[in-house]
Amino acid sequence: MYKKLVSIPLSFVWFIITSIRNYLYDKKILKSISFDIPIICVGNLSVGGSGKTPHVEYIVDMLKSDYKVAVLSRGYRRKTKNFMIVDVDSKATDVGDEPLQIKQKFGNKVIVAVDSDRVNGVSHIISLHKPDVIILDDGFQHRALTPGFNIILTPYYNLFTIDDLLPYGNLRESKSSIKRADIIIVTKTSESLTDDAKKELEYKIGKYKGKNNTVLFSYFEYDELKPLFLMNNYDKEFLKTVKNVVAFCGIAGYNSFYEYLETKFKDTTAITLRDHHNYNERDINRIINVYNNLERTKGSTIIVTTEKDIVKIKNNSLLANQLCGFPIFYLPIKVRLHKNDDMFFKDKILDYVGKNTKIN
Repeated sequence: MYKKLVSIPLSFVWFIITSIRNYLYDKKILKSISFDIPIICVGNLSVGGSGKTPHVEYIVDMLKSDYKVAVLSRGYRRKTKNFMIVDVDSKATDVGDEPLQIKQKFGNKVIVAVDSDRVNGVSHIISLHKPDVIILDDGFQHRALTPGFNIILTPYYNLFTIDDLLPYGNLRESKSSIKRADIIIVTKTSESLTDDAKKELEYKIGKYKGKNNTVLFSYFEYDELKPLFLMNNYDKEFLKTVKNVVAFCGIAGYNSFYEYLETKFKDTTAITLRDHHNYNERDINRIINVYNNLERTKGSTIIVTTEKDIVKIKNNSLLANQLCGFPIFYLPIKVRLHKNDDMFFKDKILDYVGKNTKIN
């Protein structure tokens, strides 16, 4: 209670700081750089948990056949600094878990780089690789760079409309900043979201958005579990015999991950770590111990984690060796947009990129 009371005046101070900063950029008193190349920013108003990376992957998948695509990320919680190109065999501690996930998913069909300075990062990518289009994985608040197309995500279970500014809440800037977005996507909805529910959400968001902001809706589609170690030969028939799961993750908004597993298996034991957690031997030993206890007492048990978490283990030989021989799987996810939203979104993105790209 005391912390909340203290955080209220601090949130007001943060409001003043961010409002002045945005005003200076809006009035062009502070300089913002634009580039002669399509730049799509996928961001949010809140701290984490909106599903930015899966939506970036959705756009990459949409564009990769016709354009040379690059993705620029901050590389949150990496131990390195400055600009770096991400390779499929990079370590998550060097480049960040989300950039590595994107690179491993698309391989040579996408250029992935990390740099906390977005202007510097874009300049380096253009100089080194000459892409047709660049996608920013988070960068809405980095106003030193002006993207040509802004997409803002807000999770269904925690809309920005009911949140407050840091540190009392999770908002990085005021709710009215949503007006800078071209498209607002309400993420992590149910596939069966009704038209009435959409209208209610549009009404809530409409109090803050501009006239030209379009509100769309997306949901996660879960793929089949994939084994970390192919040599273990765990197939679909094996998974049909599984009743119990040890699920672990270090992501924001982890509820949907656990809830999905609970619909598929009899018993789910959750081990939750902080977002972007860097795993160590002790973490893996803890997971193995929980698995061994469940397997001994109940049998038919596997270990499951997320795509984002598996990249931090896969490229770390020490951690991977610890888990070798155990039935460990990860759960791939894809973004899907509702009905007509999908076509509208694709048309908007393809139209923007097509009109602003000089294909090399």
